[in-house]
Amino acid sequence: MNLVVKRLYSTELSTTGELFIFGEHFCWTLEPPSGPMLIPEGTYPIEILMSKRFGEPVPHIQNVPGHDAEEIHPGNFPNDTHGCLLPGFTKDLNYVGYSQVAFDALLLQLRRAKDGLTISYTHENSQGEKRS
Repeated sequence: MNLVVKRLYSTELSTTGELFIFGEHFCWTLEPPSGPMLIPEGTYPIEILMSKRFGEPVPHIQNVPGHDAEEIHPGNFPNDTHGCLLPGFTKDLNYVGYSQVAFDALLLQLRRAKDGLTISYTHENSQGEKRS
């Protein structure tokens, strides 16, 4: 199963995107703003591992150059992410809502997957066109 994160826009505080599963919108995402904390565009394996921060299993994004222990976990605001991906069912500027609900639903989908787990990151401008 491949998750696709299409980054839509960035502010000084965060990057907002849309997460797709099997080509269908699943939820909104919040990440750090552009810069060294933002996971580079590309495709990475995911493993569900115990989180040192949360003390429970969460998806870990593996093999990210220059990054260590990047997770997908609940959170609503830019200060909740330190390179990690925050899912949410609603969005606003520098915010995703219903994050715990979105995270639980996403984790259920990942645990049901029959094949390997990956995540792909792309960046689109505000008009939905891929950035060059």
